[in-house]
Amino acid sequence: MCLERNRICGKVDSTHRQLIFASFYLAPIELPMKKHLLITPAQVPPFRDDLKVVGTFNPGATIVDGQLVLIVRVAVIPTEDRPGYFAWVRFIEGHLEIEWLRRDLFDCNDSRVMRRISDGKVFLSSISYFQLIWIENHLDKPEEWR
Repeated sequence: MCLERNRICGKVDSTHRQLIFASFYLAPIELPMKKHLLITPAQVPPFRDDLKVVGTFNPGATIVDGQLVLIVRVAVIPTEDRPGYFAWVRFIEGHLEIEWLRRDLFDCNDSRVMRRISDGKVFLSSISYFQLIWIENHLDKPEEWR
């Protein structure tokens, strides 16, 4: 397999599992034409116990020091459900805020967004963030990642 070298000066902070300007290789991945999921919501824990992961999107992948590293956009919603309401989740001044809004005041045809009937203002029904995920021993069991 042909490897293409991409160099960015820096290192990987293994203590905090953060990718900091690492040198890495990109390799072409050949997958059969059937549908494959690189990662699913069930494989990613939420960052708080009162949230659940409902989506994992747009994963990017590379190999760092022999480990598969993914950067994944993760969408979460509250685990709590209040009949007749939807949770408006957002960050305010670095803190996660959850406000419960009455469903009957919104057009709820698209589960990703709620449009207020009175003025058309759109509210997101989830919040997302980027998460680094390190897959150990991926080379030992490649069938799990194909």
